[in-house]
Amino acid sequence: MIETLIKRDYAKRINKEIHPMQRGIDLIEMVRRVAPEIADPGTTALQEDSLVDIAASRTTMADFMAGQIRTVQQLTGILLKGKLIDKEILPSECPVCGGVRCIKLTSKAGKPYHRCPDCNA
Repeated sequence: MIETLIKRDYAKRINKEIHPMQRGIDLIEMVRRVAPEIADPGTTALQEDSLVDIAASRTTMADFMAGQIRTVQQLTGILLKGKLIDKEILPSECPVCGGVRCIKLTSKAGKPYHRCPDCNA
């Protein structure tokens, strides 16, 4: 899995360490906006707990996978409804507060505006 991330430019190897590249950082930010529960470290912890339960025969792989399938279906539904557009993937600097999570948008009238989660501008 790590080699795939490196090959697709989501991460890079520096000496013996793995470091995120901008593309990987942008992907995580997008996932945090579109499906925050997936990017939550608590979700990973629960998945690891489930795998321990499977190993101890307290639950089944089928039950675990059913939950994973539901999560993927929800995320796929969000993506297919067009709630993620390319403009949202590339945050920029906010002209008001200087934050780096500002999203440039265009109104229906074709006028540019921005939305910043740091200053609510």
